[in-house]
Amino acid sequence: MEDKKIQIQRKWAEQIKVGGSARQIAARELYEFMVERGVPQIIYSRLSVYGANFEDAEDMFHESLIVLLDKIKAGQHQDSFDTKNYLISIAKNIWRNRLKKMDSERKYEQVILSSSEIKAVEPQESLLILNERSELLQTILNKLSEQCRSILALWMQDFSMRDIATKMSLSSEKIARKYKYRCHKKLVEYLYKNPALTQQLIN
Repeated sequence: MEDKKIQIQRKWAEQIKVGGSARQIAARELYEFMVERGVPQIIYSRLSVYGANFEDAEDMFHESLIVLLDKIKAGQHQDSFDTKNYLISIAKNIWRNRLKKMDSERKYEQVILSSSEIKAVEPQESLLILNERSELLQTILNKLSEQCRSILALWMQDFSMRDIATKMSLSSEKIARKYKYRCHKKLVEYLYKNPALTQQLIN
């Protein structure tokens, strides 16, 4: 006689492949099944040794559940597999990949900061070309909007978020921090996609 757990997993798989409301019902039941069995806590215990907090673990749980649903829909997950452990392994892989990306982004951030030779007080003046390295940095910064260039220029000069908000006519420190985060992310992502430029900045 077929194991009851496998029967349930097969039913979910069929509903997920059908799509629509059937998929939503199966996804909710699968979510509740995993929560009842303490999967978020298990993921946290496995990932905490790699620096994850419980919020990170919950994010990994939700992301891995989405990946699992997509794999089931695509027929890439066998019903006989232990779905709980499979979900946990997906979460671990997602977290490892995130750590690798974070390490790369930190490296590019250090390249940006160490390569900047910004001395002037005003953002426009701080982007003047000072030498060959700053010329390259200038070229990279020009990929961003004028507002982003100005915000990052002030940030590189160690202006506080309050000062940046004032100089850029932003409504609050929170908004300034939000803009700085978005602009910095765009810059780091550009360097991440263009490693040759990063190497030129280092050399």
